[in-house]
Amino acid sequence: MSCAIGPSIDDGLDQNVCEGDKTLTTFNPDDGILSWNNGALEAVSFTPRIGLNTYIVSSDLYGCIASDTVIVNVNTSPSFTFAATNPTTFSGTDGFITLTG
Repeated sequence: MSCAIGPSIDDGLDQNVCEGDKTLTTFNPDDGILSWNNGALEAVSFTPRIGLNTYIVSSDLYGCIASDTVIVNVNTSPSFTFAATNPTTFSGTDGFITLTG
């Protein structure tokens, strides 16, 4: 079987999100039966795990298959430590506030 005119598909740009953020994978299929490599659903938001996540969507139109890949990079949330020593200086003494992270 020759696929002179098969399906085309576009899963969009790669994404960078923060830990705990939801993301949404969308695509623009021409036609055909769609399937994801990991159970993701079209237009249903989800929270991916930390690190690089690869999502592949395929379209099958009468045996002609097209696919596209999107990578979602999930960055860990920043961690900060706050320390204060006499931060109110009503009596004229100096206080310190330290933020690290």
